[in-house]
Amino acid sequence: MFAKTDLSTYKRLEKKQQAKSGKVKGLIKNLFLELDMLHLVYFFIGLVLSRAVLSPKLLPFGLTFFGVVLYRKIYSNEKTGRVILFFCSTYMGYYTVLGLSWALGKYLIAGCLFTLIAGFLGYKDKVLTKWQFALLNGGSILVIEVLNLVFFPQPLYNSLIRLLGPILIGVLNLVLLEGLVPLFSSKENFEEINALALLVTLAAFNVGLPNINVGIVNLPRIFSSLIIMLIAINSGGAIAAVVGMVIGLFYGISNSYTVEVTGLYALAGLVSGHFKKEDKLGVIVGFILSVLLYTIFLVEVGNINAIVSEALLAGGIIAIIPKAIINLFEPWIPGTEIHFTETEQQKSTKKQEVISRVQEMSGVFTELANAFEEKAVAEASEDDNLEELLSMLTNQVCSNCEYYNICWDQEFFKTYQRTVDALSVAEEEGRIKSKKLDSIMGGDCNRSVRFSDKINRFLEKYETDTFWQQKIEDSREIIGNQLSGISQILEKMGSDLEMEVKFNNNLQRAIRSELQSHGIFLNQIDITKDRHTTKMAVTKQSCNGDQECTKQIIPILNQMLDQNFKIEWSECGASLGEDLCSFEIASAARYWVETGIAQVSPDGEEVSGDNYEIIEVDDKETVSVLSDGMGTGKRAALESNTTVQLVGKLINAGFDKKLAIKTVNSALLLRSSEEIFATLDISAINRYTGEADFIKIGSVPTFVKRSNRNIELVRSSSLPVGIIDNIDIELTQKLQLLPGDMVVMVTDGILDLQDNGTKQEEWMLRILRNNLIDDPQSLAEYILQQAVNLKNRVDDDMTVVVTRLKGYQNK
Repeated sequence: MFAKTDLSTYKRLEKKQQAKSGKVKGLIKNLFLELDMLHLVYFFIGLVLSRAVLSPKLLPFGLTFFGVVLYRKIYSNEKTGRVILFFCSTYMGYYTVLGLSWALGKYLIAGCLFTLIAGFLGYKDKVLTKWQFALLNGGSILVIEVLNLVFFPQPLYNSLIRLLGPILIGVLNLVLLEGLVPLFSSKENFEEINALALLVTLAAFNVGLPNINVGIVNLPRIFSSLIIMLIAINSGGAIAAVVGMVIGLFYGISNSYTVEVTGLYALAGLVSGHFKKEDKLGVIVGFILSVLLYTIFLVEVGNINAIVSEALLAGGIIAIIPKAIINLFEPWIPGTEIHFTETEQQKSTKKQEVISRVQEMSGVFTELANAFEEKAVAEASEDDNLEELLSMLTNQVCSNCEYYNICWDQEFFKTYQRTVDALSVAEEEGRIKSKKLDSIMGGDCNRSVRFSDKINRFLEKYETDTFWQQKIEDSREIIGNQLSGISQILEKMGSDLEMEVKFNNNLQRAIRSELQSHGIFLNQIDITKDRHTTKMAVTKQSCNGDQECTKQIIPILNQMLDQNFKIEWSECGASLGEDLCSFEIASAARYWVETGIAQVSPDGEEVSGDNYEIIEVDDKETVSVLSDGMGTGKRAALESNTTVQLVGKLINAGFDKKLAIKTVNSALLLRSSEEIFATLDISAINRYTGEADFIKIGSVPTFVKRSNRNIELVRSSSLPVGIIDNIDIELTQKLQLLPGDMVVMVTDGILDLQDNGTKQEEWMLRILRNNLIDDPQSLAEYILQQAVNLKNRVDDDMTVVVTRLKGYQNK
């Protein structure tokens, strides 16, 4: 039995060893089978980056970039072979700089510790955030450095350098995780952090290159010059200067001459980038010239030949690289045209998402408005109410009467008609007395007192129910109107966002040709049109602050298209340090409106019962609102002020004018059970077309004085707001105004009949025809003064609002 047991145990151990051996063989087999070019790239990058030295004891980039690769292995399914090759190449790079030393050992221990902890947490499905992962990376080497300093104390400077390494590893690892890792999957959302991560990678790679000298030229410096010129060709001077400064800073720290190289590369990037217009040749010449100027004045004579030779050699390499290959770098560089195009496409996608959401919200509010407008239940008819009353009366009064069979069986039609007559009398007179009921019943009802009491109680309940039912209906209507208004606003907002860009090729070619004849060349122009306005989004080369957009382009377009254009917004390339300017040109309104107002209150009244408001709607329309409250004084002022303020705010918020008036009408009906009302007079002048819309609710006529002194009247026959429910609002009249025409709106205090019987409309016509006043304020004051002079005393509120249309050419 023991023999069997030993044999069995041996076999199990043998199987386990074979399984382990199989796993190792499988791993090695997979490593070689999945080997591809990217594995070699990883190996080369790890070798070079780990060699990047900031000081003899500070090599943070190897562990930093290994942290990025390990993070992708744990959370993004990076291939195991690439991670292993990167790990091996990293410590090969460390070995080429540090040799067999304690420094190499501490980096190796830290890397293994970091890998074990991160791998264990990943195996346990513990998801670390990027900053936690970076903290773990830096913390692994920090523990080793602290223990080393505890057992082997160092001078203060050396101790700070040793502690700075783990901090740099953690910070750089976080930057690369945030900026570099997302680029492995997509570069659609290329942002500043992505550019920073690429820049750190590029600078570290440059420092890590072998410091090989061929004759007098240095390989890393040639690579630096090459990169700066590539950036300058693609993105211009601003980005190239930043890249040059960072590369120069890293290289200078590594080689102990920070100021010279940093300044040289920053200046070379800035100057060469501004020669981008001349393509590769311009960038090469600009780079070489800036290097010459810098080295002659600031660098030792012995180094001038080397630096200039390196610039010439890098320029020669740029010259022979095909343009197509250079353009491959554009998507990875902020500020390039393709990056701008991709950003605009992303904005367009987001814009479409917003439009869709806005339209969905508009649909929701429309459905809600429809729900409030529809009747929840069918209203009961008068016959149903009558049957209900008769049933109640017979059950509560007649059912237990000894004459019930005689009245409601044998003499049903006579009793029915008498009861209906009694109800009619009660409704007309408000209640019915028992004697009146007894006379209607012909003295046949022996319960006339109880019968009349029940009828009166039912009538009171019916009137109360009807009152509150009407209030509910009015509330439902005002809520429905508000929801409908919100829906209209959202729909208009969606329409504005969804405004189709109409590319009129003929117009674009004509504008380009006209501007080119004046020496102005456009990179791009997009033309957008709606009902009244034309907008042009323009991109062009920077004019270096000469303000070509306002001083030259706008006057040329005004003359060419016979419109009044203005700059809506602009991003000046000169002020931003960019090579391109972007701005939007929009056609301005053709007309502007002057307004004059004069007002007087009755003697002894502190406030006027008339109120007015002038509203500018989106710089497209000038709306004048005038309201006259019932009576005079504070009560009239409250009514008219409520009307004007509500209408003004609703119109300004985007409500349709008719819907705004309906909403105000419902609000006035709901506000009080007492009779309150106010007139409403609205004139809306379109500043693009000169058309004027008039809406008049219970107001006196409006007078339109033409520039040729002809007078037109706009009348209304509708009741004031707040008097009836379901007010029918229609556009009273539409008129085409011309520059110089004036619209005169007045309240009824101006147009009351006088003792001599003269109609004030005729008086007003005569006043307007017989004066040459063309200033709105002066005309308003003149009309008011003439009206006051005709009366012995002011007994009603008087208000005059005059608006005059003027063309911008006459301004």
